[in-house]
Amino acid sequence: MLSVSLTPKVSLFQDFYPQHKPSQDILTKYYKGRYSCPHDGPPAAKSDDVARPRCRCLPSDPCWKRVPWASLNASVHGRLEVSVDEMAPCMTDIGSAECSAALEGSDDEFWLTSRPNGFQHTGLFGVWNISDRLSSLSVRAETEADFQATIAFAAAHNLRLVVKATGHDWYGRSTAAGSLLLWTHLRKEINWHESFVPAGSAEKGAPAVTVDSGVQFSDL
Repeated sequence: MLSVSLTPKVSLFQDFYPQHKPSQDILTKYYKGRYSCPHDGPPAAKSDDVARPRCRCLPSDPCWKRVPWASLNASVHGRLEVSVDEMAPCMTDIGSAECSAALEGSDDEFWLTSRPNGFQHTGLFGVWNISDRLSSLSVRAETEADFQATIAFAAAHNLRLVVKATGHDWYGRSTAAGSLLLWTHLRKEINWHESFVPAGSAEKGAPAVTVDSGVQFSDL
């Protein structure tokens, strides 16, 4: 009789979350041949004036150490934080209590969506996988000013910026390795309207609801 020592949940984790030691090598491997630059800065345009894919400043680049993160943190009132890989404990010890707690939590969609680096959909098979595409830093945005400051900062310092509310994107566009994450999940404002008329519309009003970017169906 075949003896299997791993629980189904742990086995599933190993199948879909490839084991590796989180390190800077992940970024180097992921971006090699895609976004890597031979110098510290964006590449020059080709002779035919068609721009090459723009290189972003990543944690593996010298420019990363020169980014004034304290300035961004001050502008968003202390809401900048280092992004946490919720499954990191399972990378080092899959039998640990911390790993068991993470695996247990990952069964709950609300546990996942309540974390900057938590995703309801963890990647299309053969297309992308969260294990090598997590953001490095995240801003827990609460106000429009937080949005503006984060976007302006990313543009000024040539950072890879991604935006995520709950992590539903099947194609992984709400995360990227070495990126700055603008996390909009905390925006929970809900407004009910007895007679809503869109701006510029000549139609009669109708009952409607407008929701902020972090609102989920369970909130309504």
